[in-house]
Amino acid sequence: MREPCTDRADAGRRLARDLGGPARWGDAVVLGLPRGGVPVAAEVAAALAAPLDVLVVRELGLPGFPELAVGAVAGVGGEVEAVRDDEALAHHRVEGEEFDGLTGATVRAAVAAVRRRAPARVVVAAPVGARRACEAAWEVADEVVCSFVAVEGDWPDCYRLNRSVPGVPAAPADPREVLDGFGRWRTWMWANSDVVDFTRWLRGFNTALPEADRVGLSGAGRAARRAPHG
Repeated sequence: MREPCTDRADAGRRLARDLGGPARWGDAVVLGLPRGGVPVAAEVAAALAAPLDVLVVRELGLPGFPELAVGAVAGVGGEVEAVRDDEALAHHRVEGEEFDGLTGATVRAAVAAVRRRAPARVVVAAPVGARRACEAAWEVADEVVCSFVAVEGDWPDCYRLNRSVPGVPAAPADPREVLDGFGRWRTWMWANSDVVDFTRWLRGFNTALPEADRVGLSGAGRAARRAPHG
């Protein structure tokens, strides 16, 4: 099973492996989003033998709630593109609290700005992304590569799920057995048909992979924020 990334450079090298070799990407240009995305992009550009540039994106916080991203602006070549997150505005939903990764408003603004330059294709790639961000990326990009999709869940419960999904010996063969035992989270959040179907699919997907490359599912819930990840 894959180990957690040690830093952004390590995350970039792993993302580059997921993207494949330079032959696939031809004359691609790698754009890094400051601040955290630039060291990741630098490793990707080096691995793909592609030029590296920076795409500046700024999230817009709701007045009085700066952690709530309700939109973003991005600029390319003197042109500025702005998008807003209508769902966040309607529900005051906080996306990505203390989260170091891709978010929905950011990716929509970035892709919109790049589209102004009429590229042949736009590929969004990130080592980690929130579920909503990945969904938003698929709506606007030609391809999305994300090495790790973040979900909110209590670490002790997710640790047991993280053993079942990659097929760790002595772990339950059916992730449903683990989900039924989740203690801190309401049934509708975790032990529902969508999560059961996804975790069963992920376990089946892992069976075709070498053990070191199998995908895990770690929790990052607020109740267990200080606990190590499984």
